[in-house]
Amino acid sequence: MTLNANILIEQPADVVYTFISDYKNDWKWRSLHMEVPNYDNNTKVRVNRSIKNFHLLGLMKNGSYRIIDDQPYEQISSRINFGKLTITDTRKIKCIQMGQTELEYNLKFTLHGIFKLFSPILMPDLKKDIIRDLKWLKEILEIFPSPHTSPVEL
Repeated sequence: MTLNANILIEQPADVVYTFISDYKNDWKWRSLHMEVPNYDNNTKVRVNRSIKNFHLLGLMKNGSYRIIDDQPYEQISSRINFGKLTITDTRKIKCIQMGQTELEYNLKFTLHGIFKLFSPILMPDLKKDIIRDLKWLKEILEIFPSPHTSPVEL
């Protein structure tokens, strides 16, 4: 099952990519929070790290992620594994015109076991979360001129 959403951001593609490709920024704009310890942006490709604090169905899950594709200033994809749940997170950017960037955000869920039963219930809410998260991301990036260098206090 795949969820997709797009948003137009009034910032140059390099600013958008720099922010969204740094997974340490996810807590600033994503409603599904993951703590990514010891993440080094200089070694993004084939990184595998433990993830804590991923809440699904009110439960804490431990898992791992791996960057599976990094095409600077075009897209970055990661695969996140939580036992019987695998999520492929792809963030694609496209320069529409100078200072205007489209972000396409895709989450592909591979569900096994009991998670398959919950997918019809979870997916509509997750879609709403993604749309809300992208609107929040747009607001952050358009309000703060250089969000990857300026801390955002939420």
